[in-house]
Amino acid sequence: MSVNKVIILGRVGANPEVKYMPSGNAVVNLSIATNRKFKNQDTGSYDDKTEWHRVVFFNKPAETIGQYVKRIRKKFKRIDPDFSAIETRYGSGYRWNVK
Repeated sequence: MSVNKVIILGRVGANPEVKYMPSGNAVVNLSIATNRKFKNQDTGSYDDKTEWHRVVFFNKPAETIGQYVKRIRKKFKRIDPDFSAIETRYGSGYRWNVK
């Protein structure tokens, strides 16, 4: 079994609204903005790029987020791994060295 985890730190685009499915389960849709600073290859200056992430929460996490998360508060962190890293032999299997 393996685990793949992504953590997002950014700004919430709008106050979350808790909705309920016919089954009674809570659902919250969030848009989270993250910024990335990079060096422009053409001009040599540093530019910012904003990316929006749509995240859906269900049940108890949805109710908690609806209660505590408000617009313009940082809540999550995004790790942007480089999956083009080199695969190396590790024991009886392979291991990816992520930058």
